[in-house]
Amino acid sequence: MEHIESLLQISATLIALTGLYLVWNQLKLLHRQIAFQSLTHFQEIVSKPELQESLRFVYRCKPDQLANPSTLEELVKIELILNNYDLLAWRIKKGINPLDEVLEIEWPVLLRF
Repeated sequence: MEHIESLLQISATLIALTGLYLVWNQLKLLHRQIAFQSLTHFQEIVSKPELQESLRFVYRCKPDQLANPSTLEELVKIELILNNYDLLAWRIKKGINPLDEVLEIEWPVLLRF
């Protein structure tokens, strides 16, 4: 009888551990999905014409022009890019987006600043 109780306890423990593993794995997959959706959403934002125009401006600029824009229009374009990339940096800091994947995609823009 004692032997059967021990087997039942071992079985219950294994079942509980299997359940915990499955929950942990599901949470890990959910986190990856959220990160992918967040990056996809960021790419949709960056693909909008207004942001594309600002990105083209940033790529054309010399570093000193980015640091000291000469017109309000230039300042608005630079701030639009910075605001969006600040949001991306916040998402990285909070663990929503993985740094390596963001750098792989966005490094050309980030190097400009």
